Amino acid sequence: MVNAAYVELPLYQQVFGLKTSNRMTIGYDIGTLALPCFAFARWLLKRHLLRVNYRRLIMCLSFVQLGALLWCALGVRNLWELMFLNFLGGACGYLAAIVHQAYLLMHYDNVYSAAFWAGDAAAGVYVVLLALWQRPDLPADQHRFGPGMFYALVMPLVLISLGAFAAIEHRGLGALHASTSAKAQAGAVAVDDFPEEDFAVESLSLAHARDDMPLATPAGSGSGGKSQVAEFPNSQSRSCCRRALPQAVRHRPLPSIVLVGVVFWSQFANWGIMDSVTPYACAQASKTDAGATCVFKTS
Repeated sequence: MVNAAYVELPLYQQVFGLKTSNRMTIGYDIGTLALPCFAFARWLLKRHLLRVNYRRLIMCLSFVQLGALLWCALGVRNLWELMFLNFLGGACGYLAAIVHQAYLLMHYDNVYSAAFWAGDAAAGVYVVLLALWQRPDLPADQHRFGPGMFYALVMPLVLISLGAFAAIEHRGLGALHASTSAKAQAGAVAVDDFPEEDFAVESLSLAHARDDMPLATPAGSGSGGKSQVAEFPNSQSRSCCRRALPQAVRHRPLPSIVLVGVVFWSQFANWGIMDSVTPYACAQASKTDAGATCVFKTS
C-alpha cells in the first residue's frame, strides 16, 4: 500500500502541492502507534487468560490493506484521506514484523521467514514495474492508465497472498512437526509470561533434573551442614520498568540501545528528512516539469 502510494506521488503532488510527501510520511510514521496498541491488547488478553489469534489477525490485516487499495482506486479527494491511507499502510507494515513473523516462527521452519520477506520485496518490484509502465510523471494525456487502474492492478497481490496463506495452512506446507510447534509456542508464552526470577529457578531446576541432582545441597555439605536452597528475589519487588522491558533487553542493554538508535536514524533520515525535502529539491532542480520526473525516480 505505502509503496504503491509513493510511486504515485507525482500525481498527488500536482493536486495537493509539494507538502504532499511530507504529509504522507507523517501518516506512515504515525502508523508505528499500532505496535504499542498491539502490545497493550496482547497484555489485556493475557490478563483475561486469552491468547492472540495470529491467524485471524493476519487475515484482518490483509483485508485492511485490500480496503485501503480499493479506497485509493476509487480516488483520494483530499490530503487528510491520503495521510490516513498511509497510516493504515504503515500500521499494517509495522505489524507484519511482529504478527506475521511471530506466527511463522511458531508454526513453520525458520527459513520461510526469508521467503516471506522475499515476497514483500517482489511485491515492491511489481509495483515499480507497473509505475514505469504507467509513467505518472508525464502529463495526464500521456499516462497509459490512471491511478484507479494502477491500484486495481495492485489489489490482486493481496488476494493472491490470502489464497496462498489459506493453501499453506490447509496443506501444512513447511509446517513444523506438531511437537516442535508446541515447544515453539510454549517458549513464546514463557518469554512473555514468566518473570526473570522464575526463569532462573526453572533453568536451575531443569539443569539439576537433567544431571539427576537435587536442587538443594545435601545436608552436611557446605557451611554449617545445612541444606542450601537457591534463593531468588521476590518477583513482586520488580520495578515497573523491568516489567515493561523484555528480558533480552535487560540482559543485553547496550546492543539493544545501539540497534534502536540505528533503526531510528535510518527511518528518520529516510522517511523523515529525505521524503520531506526531496520534492522541494526536485522542484528547484527541474523547473520545466515542476520536478515531477525527479520525484518519480527518487520514489
